[in-house]
Amino acid sequence: YKGYNWINLEEGGLAWSLLSTANLTIREDIAKVNTPPTINIPPVLRLEYGCFYSLSLPVQDEDGDVIRCRWALTYYECDSVCKKLSYSVLNKEKCILTYNATGTTGMYAVALQIEDFATEQALNALSSIPIQFLINVTVHNSTESCSIKPVFENLHEINSVVEIPVHITYHQTIIAKGFRISEINVTSPKEMIKSELLSYGIAIDRWYVNVTWTPDEKDIGNHAVCFTAFDSMSQASNQICITLQVKNANLCEENIDRFHTKWSITQENTQITLSCTGEHLGNVSRNCSSGGIWDEPDYSRCISKSMIYILEQLDKLLSGNSDDDLVSTILEDLENITRNNYGLRSGDLLTASAILNDIAYVVNDELSLNQLDGSNGVTSLVNAVTEYTNQVNQIINTDATLIVAKDNVVMQVGKASSDEISVPDRSKTPDSWIADSVTEIKLKKNICSGTY
Repeated sequence: YKGYNWINLEEGGLAWSLLSTANLTIREDIAKVNTPPTINIPPVLRLEYGCFYSLSLPVQDEDGDVIRCRWALTYYECDSVCKKLSYSVLNKEKCILTYNATGTTGMYAVALQIEDFATEQALNALSSIPIQFLINVTVHNSTESCSIKPVFENLHEINSVVEIPVHITYHQTIIAKGFRISEINVTSPKEMIKSELLSYGIAIDRWYVNVTWTPDEKDIGNHAVCFTAFDSMSQASNQICITLQVKNANLCEENIDRFHTKWSITQENTQITLSCTGEHLGNVSRNCSSGGIWDEPDYSRCISKSMIYILEQLDKLLSGNSDDDLVSTILEDLENITRNNYGLRSGDLLTASAILNDIAYVVNDELSLNQLDGSNGVTSLVNAVTEYTNQVNQIINTDATLIVAKDNVVMQVGKASSDEISVPDRSKTPDSWIADSVTEIKLKKNICSGTY
């Protein structure tokens, strides 16, 4: 490509020219056409006069090839701006451009070729890609040292790789610290959104921008994103680049469960934790399993406010206030809650079980025989246990199985995962007497009236 004209330059200028070279044959080592290297750099770099700079060029290659950088040399590669940056040195192997900005202030053109090689020993490039940009050398009347330049506070890992599934939004807050930050430049995929520059908190030397990007299927692959901060004296920070690696992962679709908890689009093999809904406190978690399939949500850490109130009454009972009226009140409240359901979660089930266990301890160890025989004693306990049992089908809402195993009995509550139910299920408990038992009962799932 050729054309006219360059902006007024301190060295060279007028006509411009670019030359790209690519090999479109199938490579034997990777069994596909070569992917040329890429570089992501701002079109203009602003540098302070009299300062020394070491610029690491953000190059990458999707095939993992060896990358080298060289000056553009021929008429077809650079025309009037071939190697027109005095006081500069290019490290070809590391792609680092060092520059001593001690010449005339103004604009300078930099013309380079980025090339990839199959091996370290290879002499012939697989492809050659041009990159041409401007350096603007400016001077400010300031006593600030060249070493005092903007820095990024939360971008320390240069060339780090961040994986993003398609349709999942990437969000990053970029914080720069320095003397009167005037700009945070972001070179990125064109769909990436950058916010305006804002002051970070109450600090006068910290500024930030937010960047967001939601890739889709056409974006699968690697994308370099580079950040450079500038202050009011045009001092530039070191450029920091990361690679956003977009993958076509399986996703769990947005879903609202029976308790009205909204689960957003989630990457497979990821667990999400949210606050419990309604009058329940605590948190609920759900796993997006392999293949993009939602597991049942785990509500075992969600407890209703009504159940928490009963726990508070139980604490009074356990602290020594052991009268039958308090026991009866607790059991009646528990019975009412379980009878009326109130949208109970599995956390309520576990809490109710613990409450009954503690009350049974108090009833047996602390109350009199008369209290045990009273209609408000054992009778209420039995009624509460009955209601507790009736609610099992409605309360359990996970694929996990609830198992209570003792020396000579095992109780198991959970969903039937197959058409045939085997009792005991030897795969669910390590107890040797169960694993070694000979007796076994097998039932067809359809003989059960419930769904669990």
